[in-house]
Amino acid sequence: VLLAVVQLGEVFSMFLSDMLISGFTTGVAVHVVTSQVKYLFGISVPRFNGPFRLIYTYKEVVTRLTSANPMVMGLSALFMLLVVVTGTAVSYLANLSNTYHVQVVGEIPTGLPSPSEPPLELLSRVAMDAFIIGVISYTTTFSMAKIFAKRQGYTVDAKQELYSQGASNLFGSFFSCGPMAAAMSRSLIQEAVGGVTLITSFISCLFILIVLLFIGPVFETLPNCVLSTIIVVSLKGLFLQFHDLAALWATSKLDALIWVVTFSVSVIVDIDYGLMAGVGMSLLVLLARNQCPPTARLGHAEEVAGVRIFQFGGALHFANIKYFRSKLVSVTGLDLAALITARLDHLQNHNESPEPTIYPRLPSVASISECQVSNSKTQETILDDEISPIQGSVSNGSLDKEKLKQVVDPGTLTTPLTPTSHPDTGIHPSAACLALPEVQWMVLEMSGVTFVDTMGARVLTQLHKDLRDAGIKLCLAGATDGVERTLSRCGTLDAITRDLMFHSTHDALTAITHSQLNLPSHSLQPHPPPSPLPLSHTVHND
Repeated sequence: VLLAVVQLGEVFSMFLSDMLISGFTTGVAVHVVTSQVKYLFGISVPRFNGPFRLIYTYKEVVTRLTSANPMVMGLSALFMLLVVVTGTAVSYLANLSNTYHVQVVGEIPTGLPSPSEPPLELLSRVAMDAFIIGVISYTTTFSMAKIFAKRQGYTVDAKQELYSQGASNLFGSFFSCGPMAAAMSRSLIQEAVGGVTLITSFISCLFILIVLLFIGPVFETLPNCVLSTIIVVSLKGLFLQFHDLAALWATSKLDALIWVVTFSVSVIVDIDYGLMAGVGMSLLVLLARNQCPPTARLGHAEEVAGVRIFQFGGALHFANIKYFRSKLVSVTGLDLAALITARLDHLQNHNESPEPTIYPRLPSVASISECQVSNSKTQETILDDEISPIQGSVSNGSLDKEKLKQVVDPGTLTTPLTPTSHPDTGIHPSAACLALPEVQWMVLEMSGVTFVDTMGARVLTQLHKDLRDAGIKLCLAGATDGVERTLSRCGTLDAITRDLMFHSTHDALTAITHSQLNLPSHSLQPHPPPSPLPLSHTVHND
């Protein structure tokens, strides 16, 4: 109950993935079968506790198989209800317990124990063990609930399950009951016979109550091997979950690794260690996927000359900033350190100060659309009538690849693209004599970036400075409102101004193109601050 009050049910269920549950319950099934082996073969095996207990148990089983009881093994080969009825009758009539030393259920006390207060003085001694038992029993119960929910097509409330199990344990503690948890074999048998509602559980509990109160002695001669057979057969469905491993291996090796680790540790070491190992492996896989998201080098249908488009497909945070920088270099092919060194050497050879290269201010998306409307009416030409205006809206228009190459590829221009003096910075025009690098623009596609932390914002600021020192302008495309707010609070947008942020990669390429085409000055207006709408919305002009 306390775990439910502090909302730990949602926390536990958060990490109980399908592959973890499948591996865990399969491992638990191995433990259940192991506990029934001694009854199936009619041998006496000491009980082991702690890690590797299954190994010790099977070691004892192998050494004692020579003393297995043939009568017990024969009864174990029979089936289900026929076994219960026939086995009980044969055991009673033939007195198998005394004649063939077949272990039977034994005395079943009738009636219910009187309620009594739990021994609270033992609480300090058993607190840690009780917590572990509570977590394991809840995990087992919730795992079985999720398995049946998946089969029957309904959902499970983790918090409600924890409240129910806690209330059952709290009530049962006054009647000398053991910790409550789902019985895997009985639950599978109940589902196999078609029981899907609480009425089935009510009838089952009512029958158990009748057995405890009135007809318990009838089952005293029931052989344990018969019960073991029923339990083992009912676990067949859990062992079929090995097929899940094959499916996971075909779809995701990391998901299959979670299954293998959870199952292996549960079987080889113990159940509680298996659960912890499964959760730990799930966290490691989650961290690995989050730390190394997919990256790509994009182009506009085909790569645009003079522009590098780098896509980062995950959150940018402290754990993956090194991965971000390394992938940016390897994917785009830009060695920033070499570019900066070469540019500084060029400046020193020409006795120039290493001032940052200033490119023309990019027009806003809205102003580009306005200019396109104006151009579509007048059919004006640009650059000595050699390049016609780009048609189409920002949201669904398409860029002419050949004309775009003429715009951004210095080798195809009749007039070389040179840096210009920025009116606000007062940089001397002598910097204009520098030849532009092969890549002049870097577009960072951020539609897949879900969040950015402080260190992620800092690495973007540093990337902007490094690219600027290398003579390359950085643009951000597709950033969400949340990411943009974080960048603004961290001061990143003080360096990467808002006119370098765009709703999409297409908008960024369109703005770069119009900037290089030297559009009329009335279209080169500052990029407006983002509206309350998501950045995925594109401006349309009627």
